[in-house]
Amino acid sequence: MGLLAFQENFAKAVRQPEGSTLPWTAPVLDKPERMAVYQELVFNNIKTFVDACFPVACACLGEESWLALNQAFIAQHRCTTPFFREIPAEFVTWVEALYRPSEAPEDGPLATAGANSAPNQLVQNLNLPDHLPHLLHYEWLELCVQTHVNGDPFPDPMPNVEQQFLSVDVNPTLQLACYPYAVHKIVPGQPVCAELSCLMVWRNANFTVQFAHLQPASYLLLEALLQGQAGQAATNMQCKSLHDLAQELCQYVGQTLGTTITPDLVQQELLRLQNLGVLIPTVLRANSHKRQAASRARNGN
Repeated sequence: MGLLAFQENFAKAVRQPEGSTLPWTAPVLDKPERMAVYQELVFNNIKTFVDACFPVACACLGEESWLALNQAFIAQHRCTTPFFREIPAEFVTWVEALYRPSEAPEDGPLATAGANSAPNQLVQNLNLPDHLPHLLHYEWLELCVQTHVNGDPFPDPMPNVEQQFLSVDVNPTLQLACYPYAVHKIVPGQPVCAELSCLMVWRNANFTVQFAHLQPASYLLLEALLQGQAGQAATNMQCKSLHDLAQELCQYVGQTLGTTITPDLVQQELLRLQNLGVLIPTVLRANSHKRQAASRARNGN
């Protein structure tokens, strides 16, 4: 047996102890109990990271089903990253794919809500609930936000800047998600409510991860701001004051929901989100010359 073939068989035997065909010819592996050391180390290391990220899902499934799910993950999935901290995202990717029809492509961790259909045999054998992929994604968002590398997005206070020259940026750690289940209310042993849930997760100035439920209008508001910040045409927020943003966003949100929303309500919501640290105050870059002219006028220059 060549080196490459041995490595492949060795890795398979580590991931899937039962049914492995590794020939016991290497001096270190001449006894099954020695191979068991490697199997146990790999399994425990990976499962430790999965357990830490998904405590609610673990408690809901129960020890036996959770153990079997982790064993199948290690045996079947091929991780695309060497970093341990990214194992939970790989786990979400793999579980979500279990619920996806076989002909659909693998898109990674859940980004939007959707009905699950045609689950594979493992889902049926372990009697996994329909809400599991959504719950896992919601729990993973905490790690995603917690480990987000963005420096310090929170500026020093700007007491001398007039309101018309202030705008907002979206906190770079913000994550939006919409699920067909109330994943934020799930309690082990209790029925799961099937209702549309719009949620946001972000990290505040104290580096604490925060969670909040959003009304559809607030969700659309933040979604539009994220698109605008990325230059995707919902609104060019970098060139607009809070008042102008509110004027533009009330039309977008109102038309999308088929209702009437006033600019005052939108501006109040922008200020509320700013107080939460979801939006970060900033000085309008496009109006810097106007600020300088106003400052000279106040000083009589």
